[in-house]
Amino acid sequence: VVEEKDEALGELETQVECLRSEQERLKRNNEEEVEQLNAVIDKLQQELAHIEHKQPQDEAKDEYDEMKQKMDEVTTELDTLKSAHRSLRSQYERLQEETVTELEEALREKTAAFVVVQAQVQALEESAGSRVTSLSQRVEELENSVEEKDSELRAC
Repeated sequence: VVEEKDEALGELETQVECLRSEQERLKRNNEEEVEQLNAVIDKLQQELAHIEHKQPQDEAKDEYDEMKQKMDEVTTELDTLKSAHRSLRSQYERLQEETVTELEEALREKTAAFVVVQAQVQALEESAGSRVTSLSQRVEELENSVEEKDSELRAC
């Protein structure tokens, strides 16, 4: 029973460690995505600034307007993706906190059960030791009684 509890505790600790590792990986991925998105924004802003500095002529102005419209669309899409990412990240963190909390609670319960079983085992060991001592004394008394009866029989 104690070994099963130890094994269960070990499994729970392993699960908690896996979740923490997964959280770190997701955090790194998130940071990389943000860096990539910021790089795209910087590049688009540089292109826009470059276009804005040119003297727009009729043909260049059309190209400029088209490029500005594309940049606005990309910026809107980027904002949408960032919002979705924040939402997913928030949901993931909430679920992870719930899972870690559940695992920690299970670990506490298993630990408490383990302590109870350990106390029961100790009580049984003490009881058995006491019983063995009592039985040893009784055997010794019976042996003495047998010796006395043997002596009486030999005397007869």
